[in-house]
Amino acid sequence: MNHQPYSLRVRVLLLMLAAALPAATALAYVVLRLPVGTLEQPVLLFPVLATALILALGWMIGAAFLLDTLQPVISTVQRVADGDLSARTRPQQAFDDETSKLAHEVDRMAEALSRRDQALTEARDRANAYLEIVGVMVIALNSKGNIALANRKACEVLGCGALHQCVGSNWFDKWLPGEDREQARAVFSSHLASEPPGEFQESQVLTASGQRRLIAWHHTPISDKSGRVIGILSAGEDITEARRTQQALLDSSNRYQALVDNIPGVVYRCAIAYPWQMEFISRQIEQITGIAAERFLDHSVRYGELVHPDDLGRLEQVVAEGIDYRHAYTCAYRIRRNGGTWRWVHEQGQAIRDGEDRPAWLDGVIVDITENKALQQEQERLQAQLQQAQKMEALGQLTGGIAHDFNNILSAVLGFTKLALRRHVPDPNSELAEYLREVVTAGERARDLVARMLTFSRSQPGRLAQPLAAQPLIREALKMLTATIPAGIRIDAQIDSKAPDIAIDPVDLHQILINLVINARDTLDGKGNISVSLAPRRLEQQVCFACHEKFSGDYVALRVADDGQGIAAETLPHIFEPFFTTKPISKGTGMGLSMVHGLVHRADGHFQVESRVGQGSAFHIFLPVALPGGGEAAPAQTTPLGTAFDKPKGHVLIVDDESAILKLLRNCLESEGWRVSGFTSPRQALAVFRDAPDEFAAIISDQTMPGMGGGDLIRAIHALRPR
Repeated sequence: MNHQPYSLRVRVLLLMLAAALPAATALAYVVLRLPVGTLEQPVLLFPVLATALILALGWMIGAAFLLDTLQPVISTVQRVADGDLSARTRPQQAFDDETSKLAHEVDRMAEALSRRDQALTEARDRANAYLEIVGVMVIALNSKGNIALANRKACEVLGCGALHQCVGSNWFDKWLPGEDREQARAVFSSHLASEPPGEFQESQVLTASGQRRLIAWHHTPISDKSGRVIGILSAGEDITEARRTQQALLDSSNRYQALVDNIPGVVYRCAIAYPWQMEFISRQIEQITGIAAERFLDHSVRYGELVHPDDLGRLEQVVAEGIDYRHAYTCAYRIRRNGGTWRWVHEQGQAIRDGEDRPAWLDGVIVDITENKALQQEQERLQAQLQQAQKMEALGQLTGGIAHDFNNILSAVLGFTKLALRRHVPDPNSELAEYLREVVTAGERARDLVARMLTFSRSQPGRLAQPLAAQPLIREALKMLTATIPAGIRIDAQIDSKAPDIAIDPVDLHQILINLVINARDTLDGKGNISVSLAPRRLEQQVCFACHEKFSGDYVALRVADDGQGIAAETLPHIFEPFFTTKPISKGTGMGLSMVHGLVHRADGHFQVESRVGQGSAFHIFLPVALPGGGEAAPAQTTPLGTAFDKPKGHVLIVDDESAILKLLRNCLESEGWRVSGFTSPRQALAVFRDAPDEFAAIISDQTMPGMGGGDLIRAIHALRPR
């Protein structure tokens, strides 16, 4: 029959019992044999000590036996404690159940520790891998400020060739610029004293080569189990290049902004469609609109709503065409300024497309052209005035030339007709005499028309102007006109009796007033009001409506106004042109205002005209004040013709390029007994006179002739015969 070995505990107990039983028996025997009262005697000491010695010896024998049995387990535990987590007891045959169980538990513990160590190792390796591949610096400082941990990126930024050059070094002494160390130590000490570090911070570090790098840090405290801060863990990103790039971008932006601010116009980026809300607009917009750029950018003001309604449709069309046809667009239009005034601007822009080739926004420039527009309009006005002045000058020259030639023809017609009446029509009541008198009447009317034409062209010399008090003449003329105009027309006169004298021929002033009042009468259709006023005026930088010249100084203003039909704007520039009229064919010749034009300018005067359709017209005539000390003009030194005709014995030299006039004068003078030599060429006449300067008693010459004028001819004759 097989017997299982006793357990370790049983064997130890049996061994100790076997050792203690004899000692206990001997001790009991001695005690029982002693007399009563002797138990406290020293005699008992020996048995007690012997018993204790036996017991101790038993325990030592048991312990030695126990240690011998547990030695494999103890060895395994020691190896595990030394770090060999692969050590195992592996239960042996000599083990009883208790020892085997203990060995098994030790092996389980070692296995668990091995697995945990493996997990920690793997976690550490992963953490190290993360630290090595992460793109930021990771540094841990202990309480003394020494680097306890640093990853590869930290070594790279700091310029450490190996990790040991970095780990263990003092952060403040080695890696910070001298001027930053004291403050950095103070901040670090405050963090260790429980003040939490700021989440983000920027500071400079000093690399191993002495370069400075700017680092953006994120800090977190490192604490022990008690919560005491024992270090700082920091993650940092090298932003040196990013900051340089940022600064470069900022500098570029500042340069761009300075460029934009100095561009003589508004730079913008806006939405693609009306009302063109602004995404960017430069500050110059305030100079144009009086509205700050910020109000356009926050969309409290929408640019399109400032465009003049009359220009908005055209601007929208131009922008749409630029988008559709993919080209830059330009447009000049008006924009409302804060306060209600309008400014002219010129815009040039282009649609910018996104990645899908769709119009995304509009970029462009807006320039204030108000002053340029005003200059352009002034140039156009001056050009129009120049063209009108040139036109009037050309018309004057043409009219003067025609009138001069026509006057020569009329002189012949009237002269021969009157000569025929006197010489060949003895009966003044005959039908022929009546016909010839009608010819004379028509010719005289034509002569008056020619005189007006010559007045417009200023070809006809006027009488020498003398200081004239205009008030009596105007009152007399108005008195005469009142009797001739319809009863439904009222003339209101306001004549300033203190108005100074003016330098104009009275006949010319009379003609000016008569023509202006008659012109006003014709616009009233028999009913209305005409006002005539005379007053002194001091003028500065005025522009003549007729000749477009500027004039200033002291003038007397003659104003003739009516409340009639008015003059249309397109008609107004033509009113002084000869033969221009809006009246029916039988109502006027178109020479009235033309003659006024000539008379006023002959007196160095000027015009201003105001008129609106349906509201009437006003003509302002500005005549210069007569200079002080002016008096009667000296009479011309002439010889009365009657004196010469009292002695019909002389020889007369006649020069006229019109043969008809020459023939008429020859007939008239020869019929009076004069001997006549006539020439159509002034030079031929001068040659004849040079041959016999004392032969001629009188010389009659036309003023205007080809080759040599009448004045030049007379001066040449005076040179040959001074008296």
